[in-house]
Amino acid sequence: MGVVTRYTAGFPNPNNVSAYSCVSHERISTLRSSFFNIAVASGDAVGSMYYLARLPSFAMLKPGLSTLVSTGIAGLTGLSIGLTNEAGTQSDAALMAAADVHAAGSFNPFAAISGANLVQRLWQVLGLAADPHADLDIYAKITAGPATGAGTLIGDLVWSQPGL
Repeated sequence: MGVVTRYTAGFPNPNNVSAYSCVSHERISTLRSSFFNIAVASGDAVGSMYYLARLPSFAMLKPGLSTLVSTGIAGLTGLSIGLTNEAGTQSDAALMAAADVHAAGSFNPFAAISGANLVQRLWQVLGLAADPHADLDIYAKITAGPATGAGTLIGDLVWSQPGL
């Protein structure tokens, strides 16, 4: 196998003709989360991407409440979690940088977010100059490997909407 792109149930399939917008998110002040469960196949190479969630640009991430669990994926010694938008701004390690997930365990999917950025909105973490009022994609990317065994990445990305 080579480079692949896969989508979780929490990430809208871009081939689906129905429109998806951050306007559809309810305006509430409670915590929200996006659960994901995605398979990594033996042979998935460096550069393979797994889209985990699509969140509104105004979301504030909650690293202490969010989790990433690896069932143990042989050979996968580098997995980063990044952000991107439809305009092409992308940061492969904005949320987590090169975590070694070859052994089963639990990881902080937002480990790369510094203390100063804990109170930033998602668009600010991506480094945008202004809120695009659009959804941003969260994805995992193999940065060191390839995966020589199959396994699963499971997690829960917790976020809140500030200001309400």
